[in-house]
Amino acid sequence: MSRKTKFSKIAKERINYLFELAQKDPEVANSAVRLARKISLKYNVPFSKDKKLFFCKKCGIYLIPGKNSQFRINRGSVVVSCECGGLARFKFK
Repeated sequence: MSRKTKFSKIAKERINYLFELAQKDPEVANSAVRLARKISLKYNVPFSKDKKLFFCKKCGIYLIPGKNSQFRINRGSVVVSCECGGLARFKFK
């Protein structure tokens, strides 16, 4: 196993753990998502689609539907709007 694949595997595991932690505890959710994003950028590990839906790319907070964000369906795509004004669109079939 090369060094790069070893570190990317560890980074993926840590990102998954941080998102699980963010779902369980809303008090540490924002800091956990910011840390997961830093790990993703440092080790060049992309987020999966289900993780991309739950954080704002503009302000970096964890999105909780109904509390600090809105999830809407519009013409074959999901539109996620944050309280900071950030928008994200995801196509679905």
